[in-house]
Amino acid sequence: MRKNNNDFLQWAIEVSEDSRQNEWELFIMVIWSLWNNRNSISFDKKYRRPEEILGMATNLLSKFQEGLQITTVRTGASTRDKWVPPNTGWHKANFDEAWCKDGKAGIGVVIRDEYGLVLASYVEQRACLANAENTEALGACRALEVVHSLGLKKVQLEGDALNIIKAINSLELDMSYIGEIIESTKALAKKVITFSCTHTKRQENAVAHALSRIAIENAGTHMWLNYIDPSIDHLVSAECSFQS
Repeated sequence: MRKNNNDFLQWAIEVSEDSRQNEWELFIMVIWSLWNNRNSISFDKKYRRPEEILGMATNLLSKFQEGLQITTVRTGASTRDKWVPPNTGWHKANFDEAWCKDGKAGIGVVIRDEYGLVLASYVEQRACLANAENTEALGACRALEVVHSLGLKKVQLEGDALNIIKAINSLELDMSYIGEIIESTKALAKKVITFSCTHTKRQENAVAHALSRIAIENAGTHMWLNYIDPSIDHLVSAECSFQS
């Protein structure tokens, strides 16, 4: 191919050759997000700010990296990825988010003990925030707010957005557009006597995700103690099968 500075394909190839793998993957997600924004402007008359486009790109990259972590099951058999209980004496707080085309966003939080028993569940409907990453970050913060309201001392915070988990675990000051939420979450985490923050696969975060979908259908904020919505009780029961 003849080198041409105006040729996008050639330029992309040159970028790929000069970039590390993670930088190249982010580059691809940014290009796709820019293209998606162009279509939104052309067809829906909706414009995203640069920081929103970058947030979309990083969220897409997180989901892509998460997908790479999914392993195949044993030969000749299929098993369902399930929620893993916390260590003895600990509680696990799972969080997730969901979006809806009509402009609503939902946050779901569930807190369970080592036996898989639900201590609390929480749902919150929001007008759509900047993007899914913003909502996911707020979900993590809300999960720790519930933890503190219950006075729990040993807590494992868990979600399926890898970039949010990395941000919470980072010792550096978060200067991104979601930095204020991340730093608030870190401050709450420091108040827990023993704390850890871990990433999980979407399949292992099914209850929190189902709660986020329920949030979209119910305006406002709702918290229940020792209760889970009956429509998703089967998910909790299925994830407690580790006891058998």
